[in-house]
Amino acid sequence: MKRFVLLSLLVSSLAAIGHAQTVPNIVIILADDLGIADVGTYGPNIPDSDPALTPFIDQLTTAGVQFNHAWSNPVCSPTRATILTGRYGAHTGVGIALEQNHNTDLGELLAPENTLPELLVASYTSAVIGKWHLGKFNEGNDSPRIVGGFQLHSGLVVGEINNYKNWELYVNGSNQGFITTYATTKNVDDALTWINQQQGPWLLYLAFNAPHKPFHVPPKSLLSKQTGKVLQQLGIQTMNDCDLNSENQRLCFKAAIEAMDKEIARLFIQGGITTENTVIFFIGDNGTTDEAVPFNTFPAGKSKGTVYEGGVRVPLIVAGPPDVVISLNREVNHPVNIADVFATVLEIAGATIPAGTDSVSLMPYLQTPLAVQQRNYVYTEKFDGGIGVHSDPNETGIAAIFDGVYKVIEEFNESGIPEMIACFDLNKDEFEQCNLLAQPLDPVLCPHATGTAPPECQALYDTMEADLH
Repeated sequence: MKRFVLLSLLVSSLAAIGHAQTVPNIVIILADDLGIADVGTYGPNIPDSDPALTPFIDQLTTAGVQFNHAWSNPVCSPTRATILTGRYGAHTGVGIALEQNHNTDLGELLAPENTLPELLVASYTSAVIGKWHLGKFNEGNDSPRIVGGFQLHSGLVVGEINNYKNWELYVNGSNQGFITTYATTKNVDDALTWINQQQGPWLLYLAFNAPHKPFHVPPKSLLSKQTGKVLQQLGIQTMNDCDLNSENQRLCFKAAIEAMDKEIARLFIQGGITTENTVIFFIGDNGTTDEAVPFNTFPAGKSKGTVYEGGVRVPLIVAGPPDVVISLNREVNHPVNIADVFATVLEIAGATIPAGTDSVSLMPYLQTPLAVQQRNYVYTEKFDGGIGVHSDPNETGIAAIFDGVYKVIEEFNESGIPEMIACFDLNKDEFEQCNLLAQPLDPVLCPHATGTAPPECQALYDTMEADLH
């Protein structure tokens, strides 16, 4: 099988970047609020998912490995910190999405953390294009460079864009004013400008705002005729039209994903990026927002912002050179964590993985089709404050752990007292309809229920307490 190059454009190994190098380039593409049910290649795995049209992202899977049970955090800032540091929010203190006007460094990514660009500075140039959203109280709008260690930032410092076609751009901490270029397009324009200036190995962290709210209609040139026709027939032309009802919101959300997919394709074509010269990670930062969640998949109230599967189960696709990814077009069903991107990148780059991370390299999965499960469990949490629900007895929040079969959810009340509130057998109940702690259960809805909670639930809860408290 030939390795993937968009539209069969065969580019020889490393010729597209005009020089030889011993390590591959690395691009981490992060989509905002993109749950697992919204990407075409995952559609067959999620009944009734109705994903967006994502032909380019789907081709990445044919050229690499698709992880079917990757866990993020329930909201965006913690996931971003976890990718860059390989550490859970319990250890970085980043546990919730940062408010735009917060006035304290509590919950921000702090300078003492070791980040990917800092650890690779000797061999890679680095840039973050797009959304930062890891704080600016201490270091101001140049936090992506001062705290994150990147050599370039162009995009949004805070979290949510107000208008994709009229938004405030920052470059290395300097306010460039409001620009009217569609945000997804501008991110790719800036990424291409930077890539074309590089003379050696590079690390690009491309953090799109899309498809995060506000729901909007992307430029027609970025949409398929099919999608454009549907929007036109329904009279969906403006942001106000998108917000008229839940059906319109879902359609506009899918349109933003489609536009992002097309711009990613442009990045690869114009940037000379192939799976021969670059390792590619495509990731969602958390589950789909409640207003846009597929109607017949994850239940309402179990999407973004929660530790249920609809809130933390996200797409993760990895593609790259033949010495990194062996045996293409595969799916991995073992649980992995977004933290694992960190150790994987460092191993690919030949760098040392620092002590104290929560990251486990994905390389065994990339290189061995029948690799056994590398983690005993994956973990996620959401908390207010800046320490973590398992580190501060007075913290409020929620956490979850999954061992590949059973999933346990723990809640902390206002007094900081933990309680196991749910346990699910995800192999038999992927939409979490049957809480095994709430016996007796409906035998029709929950045929796997036995009348008592399995002992594995308590054992898994005890593991979480012992390892992460």
